Amino acid sequence: MPVCVVTGATGFVGKSLLRQLVSAGWTVHALKRSGSDLSELSDLNVTWIEADLLDIETIEDEFPSPCDALFHLASDTSAWRRNDDRQTRVNVDGTRALLKLAKRMKVGRFIYTSSISAYGFHNEAITESSAKLGRNSGINYLHTKCLADEMVIAAADELDTVVLNPCHIMGPGDRHNWAQLFDLIKQQKLPGIPAGGGPFCHVDEIARAHLLAYEKGKRGENYILDGEYHSMADACALIAEQLGVPLAARVISPGLLTLLGYLKQAVAGITNREPDITPEKAAMVSKLIRVDSQKAVDELGYRNDIPLTVIIADALSDLQSS
Repeated sequence: MPVCVVTGATGFVGKSLLRQLVSAGWTVHALKRSGSDLSELSDLNVTWIEADLLDIETIEDEFPSPCDALFHLASDTSAWRRNDDRQTRVNVDGTRALLKLAKRMKVGRFIYTSSISAYGFHNEAITESSAKLGRNSGINYLHTKCLADEMVIAAADELDTVVLNPCHIMGPGDRHNWAQLFDLIKQQKLPGIPAGGGPFCHVDEIARAHLLAYEKGKRGENYILDGEYHSMADACALIAEQLGVPLAARVISPGLLTLLGYLKQAVAGITNREPDITPEKAAMVSKLIRVDSQKAVDELGYRNDIPLTVIIADALSDLQSS
């Protein structure tokens, strides 16, 4: 029975991965922070390690040995500059510390959940051989995901590492990201639709890709994970259709959305509440992302053909039952 440690286990993808690991017969140890809500995971046989990602001493004290795999999903996804220092500590320093720990504990394989954001913005379709432009991005999330991504790949000289780069992830278990969009559309309060778009992936297939990466991934390699392509306007229209409500919102130009981001950021400087739109987030959601995940399809057996209508239906069913 293989043994693993999972970071980011209470997050969107993490919850799906935990269920698949337990179902597949793994012995699972997972990190959680103090006060984490485990209500959706209470039925799972998981050994919890209560520790902050940067509390390596506590993690090491409770780390299983031997350990076949460390699935590193934990990440700070903030797009507010006020959180940049914290984000760098989590995404970069946390990943560096875990890599060192994995080497000391002789972990069998280190699977890192990066993001397509590590590659930054490209005018052409992104493949695994594309330049990782996130390093030079003015957006700290892209910058830190790229630094961590490159760090994990470089560590392959001493540790068996694999990196996954998913695109837009949607599906059951989401309580914050796309769930907010669903709620705004349902209440007909969506102020506007970003001009961007890209591949939409089912969360369960992204989680499954982690198991496939453990079984079939090549050491020191990136695997891009995409899905069915849609503009944000198309995605919002499909969500509204399944909710049975009209979609009154229209596409907002990138310039106007960026201006709105600056205004909301200024207000946030007074209220100390993170804005729902920042200039950085406006830039990210206004881009049209094109990628090629044929490598993951061929080498891992990853499924990128789940229709967005099915993904939305699964997400809505879960939200309505929660």
